Amino acid sequence: MNTVFGNAFVLISPNMPLNVKVNSVFASSKLPDNNMVSFGESYYRSSSLNESTPCLNIEGNTVFGNLEIKIIR
Repeated sequence: MNTVFGNAFVLISPNMPLNVKVNSVFASSKLPDNNMVSFGESYYRSSSLNESTPCLNIEGNTVFGNLEIKIIR
């Protein structure tokens, strides 16, 4: 998912195993654990992630924008 000069919001089910990698350049990328990155790279893996079962992989690239990935509770 690429966000350039804009905003993107991704809402995820709490039962979904999730693996996230975000890259930001002069931007704000917020992960489900509330970790934020403005410049550089960050990762998130849900506690339900198991390497032997399928999961949702998200790679987010944000430039001069905002990306928020949130687990719906």
